[in-house]
Amino acid sequence: MYQLRGFVAPNAVPTTLVLDHEGRVSGRISGAIDPSILLGMLDGVLEEAI
Repeated sequence: MYQLRGFVAPNAVPTTLVLDHEGRVSGRISGAIDPSILLGMLDGVLEEAI
């Protein structure tokens, strides 16, 4: 959690972080997440990696 300070508060549970291929935070959602939203975020990261 220490390495993620500034991206997510330690008490922000649940929190979903999407990392790019270099380990940088490319997306964040606090709270419950719909699977279709998560898939869309992941698709965006995968497209950037190509």
